[in-house]
Amino acid sequence: MSRKFIPPIIPKLAEPERFYASAVYHRIQKLINERQATLADNELIAITILLLDGGRINVENFGYQNPNFITVQGTLEETDSPIEAWLSHTNIQLLISVICPENFEPTKPRKTIGFRGENLATQD
Repeated sequence: MSRKFIPPIIPKLAEPERFYASAVYHRIQKLINERQATLADNELIAITILLLDGGRINVENFGYQNPNFITVQGTLEETDSPIEAWLSHTNIQLLISVICPENFEPTKPRKTIGFRGENLATQD
């Protein structure tokens, strides 16, 4: 009796792009935008990045550089100095806080977290 060969079913491998910084960036963007949509008129979102040495960055803008960097522009909490940090997309810790600024003026546009997209200037 002859048996017919049936090849095994091998699942397709995930596209490498699923694990790129751009995928993490878009998830961060979606989560922040969803949170901002739930705010009251006098509320703002403050995003803080926790660094491995205990430092903190108050975030103003996010970007990314594939395959593995999330870029952050903001200020160091300890010194209020401007900073741009390139962080591994696999180890980012974000604190998202809702704040009600004392000097809130409803006639001025609400300050939001910026999303710059891909940092093309540094690509090869």
